[in-house]
Amino acid sequence: MSKLLKAMIFYVIIILIFAHLMVYAHQTHDPTITVTLSPNFSSDNTLFVIRDEIFTLYKSVDGGKTYYPPTDPLTNKDLTTFAFSTDFSVDKSVFAGTQTEGFFKSIDEGETWTQLNNGLDDLFITSIGVSPDFAANKTIYIGTLSGNIFGSLNGGDNWTKIGTVPGKRITGIIFSPGFQTDATIFITVYGGGVAKSTDGGSSWKWLNSGLENRNLSALSLSPDFEIDQTIFVSTMGGGIFRSLTGGLQWTLVNNGINDLMVRDVEVSPNKTVFAISKGEGVYRSQNDGATWQVFNEGIVLSPQNNNHYRDIAISDGYASDQTLYVAMFEGLYISDSRGEYWLDTNILSIVMNRSIAVSPDFPVDQTIFAGTYGGGVLKSSDAGDTWEVMNRGFKNTFISPITVSPDYSNDQTLFTGTLIGVFKSIDAGETWAVYPLIPNKIRFVRELEVSPNYSADQIIFATAEFGAGVFRSEDGGKTWVEYLNGLPTMPNIKTIVISPNFSTDQTLFIGLIKNGTYKSTDGGISWTPSNIGIEEQSVLSLAINPDFDLEQTLFVGTHQGVFESVDGGSTWYPLNTNIPYETVNVVKVSPQYLIDRTVFISTYQGGVYKSSDGGITWMDINNGLLPNLIKDIAVSPDYYYDQTIFVGTSQGVYRSLDSGTNWSRVQTLNRYEDNDDLMDFKGNWETALNEKFSGAMIHYSNTGGDTVTFTFKGSFLRWIGYKGPNLGKADVYLDDALIGIVDLYSPNYRRFTPLVEIGGLPSDWHTLVIGVKGTKNDSSSNTYVTIDAIDVKD
Repeated sequence: MSKLLKAMIFYVIIILIFAHLMVYAHQTHDPTITVTLSPNFSSDNTLFVIRDEIFTLYKSVDGGKTYYPPTDPLTNKDLTTFAFSTDFSVDKSVFAGTQTEGFFKSIDEGETWTQLNNGLDDLFITSIGVSPDFAANKTIYIGTLSGNIFGSLNGGDNWTKIGTVPGKRITGIIFSPGFQTDATIFITVYGGGVAKSTDGGSSWKWLNSGLENRNLSALSLSPDFEIDQTIFVSTMGGGIFRSLTGGLQWTLVNNGINDLMVRDVEVSPNKTVFAISKGEGVYRSQNDGATWQVFNEGIVLSPQNNNHYRDIAISDGYASDQTLYVAMFEGLYISDSRGEYWLDTNILSIVMNRSIAVSPDFPVDQTIFAGTYGGGVLKSSDAGDTWEVMNRGFKNTFISPITVSPDYSNDQTLFTGTLIGVFKSIDAGETWAVYPLIPNKIRFVRELEVSPNYSADQIIFATAEFGAGVFRSEDGGKTWVEYLNGLPTMPNIKTIVISPNFSTDQTLFIGLIKNGTYKSTDGGISWTPSNIGIEEQSVLSLAINPDFDLEQTLFVGTHQGVFESVDGGSTWYPLNTNIPYETVNVVKVSPQYLIDRTVFISTYQGGVYKSSDGGITWMDINNGLLPNLIKDIAVSPDYYYDQTIFVGTSQGVYRSLDSGTNWSRVQTLNRYEDNDDLMDFKGNWETALNEKFSGAMIHYSNTGGDTVTFTFKGSFLRWIGYKGPNLGKADVYLDDALIGIVDLYSPNYRRFTPLVEIGGLPSDWHTLVIGVKGTKNDSSSNTYVTIDAIDVKD
């Protein structure tokens, strides 16, 4: 037990530290597939990443401080690879390959795209190579999963097959820096090795002498290749090989590399070589690969996956900015210290709201809850005008679903789902307790549905990640039983909805990825397909008529639009008139649907659409709302009279008081817990875990000189910590200026105390530094400084 905690107990401010604490799992942030930097990154700060969320494209133009999806993020295109034109600063062109839809090109920096497949008979693209003289020769090569190589001499407008390695995946196409004169191209083939062409791709020769492992994952040329003829290749299972003869002979160079499953290798402009292995980390060599060192400080690995490191990219200005990025299952990390220290860049902002729940008594209590991406739960008791953070007891603040008891006015109960299970509050969100779906196992909770008769039956349902069934609890979420009877093998359940008449009909519906909908009429114990018309569809959202006993109407959102069933889910037909976007990720119906026939949908990137005729026709209702990714919709239970709707977006909660005609952003408060990746602790900080802390954790130190640095964008900041009889003093700097010395001493312990509040800031990027002075008030018994959380307002 720490000295600080002993002191807390000594002073009778009893906090039950370490009692029945479950494992604090690292939350996976923004799993990424690839990261690609502009050839002029040091000046334009532009990069693209492919996220592992339906392989969606995200863009940053400030070096990774902020990210946003382009106007068309190629959603549901199953992106595999990405490349910049080597003349990007002039032609603004970028290219993308997909699994099933071939090649796409953008001429406006990735905002909009054109599909260019003329001449392609194989659409699973695994690699793209762009000529270094693209401005002059418009040459692009692509490789495919089946081993086909295609070339275009007009920027992708037309393609010609120039070679095939049957049954072998093309993992890389690399042009010589001197292509204009030497006409040299290399390809890497998984299971085949390295092939080279010196006539622009007309003929090829295998260069595998000394290449003991031919499961090639990447190839990188020295920036002085025309002079030194140096090449590096990475292999899956054999480590790294080097050639000093342009590929004629290869030598194994694995000194210092322990994980031989090497995913990528890249040579920087000053000839520093970097590589990443599947599980061990980032390697660096400063002597042409003779020896390697691993640098992983700052990277936190998740227990959810062992395929951690996926792609690496180096700034064109590396010699001066020392910047590189690595795409990981855990997110996108950046280093500006030659790889010696890494920071998570947080592609998805903590501002993102992923779920909204409205109190069933909203007309009276005006209460709504919002689940954020890392900031926990926010609550408003005035219909969204003001917000407070409700994070006491949360061991994981990445909230997915959030739902409120139908009897909330009496039981004050609500539930949220996270990576580590279901959290329940019985005091309107003031405190939370966690109940895992399976004891001692991590199960990411996707959706929650509470029985309409919850006050009597205490039944709640949950769905989890790929391979899990439907979980049912009959004791208010404390214990769970999983049901798989009738479901496909390894089901991928995305959404669930419960009949309003569940107490009598025992009916539920679930939506699955690529398996349509299933129905249960025995309270979730067994399931049967209920999906004629959507048998192979991926169902992303389900909505049910509140008067289901009178009209058996349901709606689903899919990657091919919205579908309706009027026979209790037996058959489905599309309702896509006036909807220009295919992917419908949220569907909600008016509580008074029987009267007003109102349905709302979100189209992921295209905003919110409304139908007032039961889905026959649709109109967009996005004034003041776009551009935003829409994650959830909540409709007032008194919608017919108050016309109030809320949407959760990538930029927080928006509200409409006129049925969607106009929108305003109402959520401006965001909490960053002390374990957030943006908190950069340096020194001897320790952590204490307790359900009474915000986010169930605090950092503390009494070592003079220890610091925490926090970079944020906003106009207001609040540092939250503890005061007490053994707390000391801290220096506080904002944007490199000392704004004051804070004395944390108090004769009594005071938790959740605002220690510093700074307002009136320009709504821009700022840097806060809190330093432990190592000094104290004469009345204090020690010099501790605590960091519980930091609140930021736009």
